[in-house]
Amino acid sequence: MATSPASAIAPEPYGSYVLAERRSGVHITAAEQLQILQQYFDLVQAVLISAGTTVHGTVGQYGPVTHNGVDISGRWFRTSTPSKWEPTLNDTTNELLLISVAKNRVAFYASDPGLRKILLTNIGNVAAPAAIAGLSKMSSSRLIAAFLDAKQLKAMWLSGTHKSVQVKADSKVLSGSDLKYALDPLGDSSYLAAAARQENMGVSLRGSAVWTRPHKTIVSFAEDVRKIFDDLDASGTAEANLPILANELSSFVSVELPFDFDVAAPEALRLKAQQKKSVELTSQFCFWIASSTAAAGSPAYAFDLTASPWPHTGLTGSLHLQVEPAFTAIHSDSTVEFKVAAITAPLLPWMTEIVSALEERPEIFRVFYSSGHAIAAGALSIAHPMDIDFEDWKWMSFAAMPGHSTPGTPVMVYKEKPKDNDLTRIWTAARECSLFAWFVRTLNDRTEAGKMGLEPLQNGTQDVWLFCDDDAGEVADFVHVFAPPAGRPKITLVHIKGATQSKDREMVAGPYEVVCGQAVKNLRYLPSVNLADRLSTRIFDVKRPLWNSMFAMGVAPNGDRDDFYSVLCDIGAEATYAVLIIQPHVTKTAFDLPKNAPMTKGALGAIQLRTLLFGVKANAAAASATFNVVGCS
Repeated sequence: MATSPASAIAPEPYGSYVLAERRSGVHITAAEQLQILQQYFDLVQAVLISAGTTVHGTVGQYGPVTHNGVDISGRWFRTSTPSKWEPTLNDTTNELLLISVAKNRVAFYASDPGLRKILLTNIGNVAAPAAIAGLSKMSSSRLIAAFLDAKQLKAMWLSGTHKSVQVKADSKVLSGSDLKYALDPLGDSSYLAAAARQENMGVSLRGSAVWTRPHKTIVSFAEDVRKIFDDLDASGTAEANLPILANELSSFVSVELPFDFDVAAPEALRLKAQQKKSVELTSQFCFWIASSTAAAGSPAYAFDLTASPWPHTGLTGSLHLQVEPAFTAIHSDSTVEFKVAAITAPLLPWMTEIVSALEERPEIFRVFYSSGHAIAAGALSIAHPMDIDFEDWKWMSFAAMPGHSTPGTPVMVYKEKPKDNDLTRIWTAARECSLFAWFVRTLNDRTEAGKMGLEPLQNGTQDVWLFCDDDAGEVADFVHVFAPPAGRPKITLVHIKGATQSKDREMVAGPYEVVCGQAVKNLRYLPSVNLADRLSTRIFDVKRPLWNSMFAMGVAPNGDRDDFYSVLCDIGAEATYAVLIIQPHVTKTAFDLPKNAPMTKGALGAIQLRTLLFGVKANAAAASATFNVVGCS
């Protein structure tokens, strides 16, 4: 397309730039600057045309002009796009592209921020036009050193590198006067900063970009670019990390033992295309790491991935892949892609969709390693969670199931509920070995109930109530209420979850994440008035067992539901509250291992579990409740 001579336009651009440089340090000549500009325009024009946008008429030239030692040149043009609300009409806009050059550095500008995205896949890409391929983006650690280190941070956009759990946001945005002091050493150490803003500018750490303010003249614009380049000169090759948060890495050294793989929640993704792909994959397929041991000849951070369609999709087969993460030259040095190293299944059409997503949209996938590393948002990072002791364990024996027809039969610690969710089996099936049955039957024993901080059903009075609320929308699996005629009543919400396996159980956070999420979510029901309101109809559902006397095999619970509701309604502000999680995955043996000891550089899984449980404890304390976890003695 033809270009016109330099025009007399007087741009007033906003200070927003993608930054790049020649790492060799060789200065960019005037001729090379024009090559970079022309290739930038050609890339933008190709993207616009492919999207159905028309570039009209002659392309205007701006510059080159020089201010404050910065050489600025540009292209401006008019586009038309079919209107979203009426295809026969066109929306017309005028766009401006500028590049600003000093020494070996370039700042790219586009009036439409969306037109800069093309740069992110072409700077440093050997397949890109030569002048742009010869440039490199700025790593996040260099951007932090140049623009954020020792500055007051006013806003931060954070992306989680932890597994998705209900007790912790997948992503969040913070604002304040100086966020370095607002970050939580316990809770925020698993977040990676995608962007941050200090008083004078914002920095996109994943996009090699900065933004400042609007400019009324090109001279002011050039002064802005000059200041940015000077800050980069002053910091040189220095690198820095933001405090507390996970650190982004550019090497796979020490990354090993992958243990989990998932697709990021759509709410945690920035672009609509990413969100759409996330929904498509999670609604149709489940993923898991089939082997954390790398195949012979593969690096320790590679893994075998299995994907299977959910039953409702009607799709068949399973996809088996060997996946090797790697840093890509297409993006910045610290951006991760996934290479499918081996495929052990013939590809069906749905399998091709997954392979393509892995290769084309690596930023929507997350991988977690026992070494403490994680791949999330296209970045490799390592979190250093603050270790803090969690002392509120209650150790209970699961060696013998109370009321079993064969004395000494162990509890099935991995079995949460009776078969087919038939709660009547708790008192009718003498061979029932679920955790639900163990809990109810154990409450007959004053000593054993006391170990869990609960009043027993067999206490000689009728001031102990046990209501099973298990079902969708539950307050808890069980609600235990102690309402003595004199003294303070106590309400305990009991949440039960089965261990992931029956033996060789490690001290890790995974088996506790869901049940902890449920516990925190339902803290809002703890005040007695809220609880009575929430249970006002559920109490009278006869399918939900209610005990108000000692448990007996073969005897159905027959608590008076009207009386129980009245008791709840009569409990006032003097009540005490508790949350109890029964999850026998962690054994006392594993707890006592030196590697799992608190406040030591021990096993990461134990540190993550303590961090999770202490976070739940803090939430419970905020609701004026105590928090305890039952483990296996």
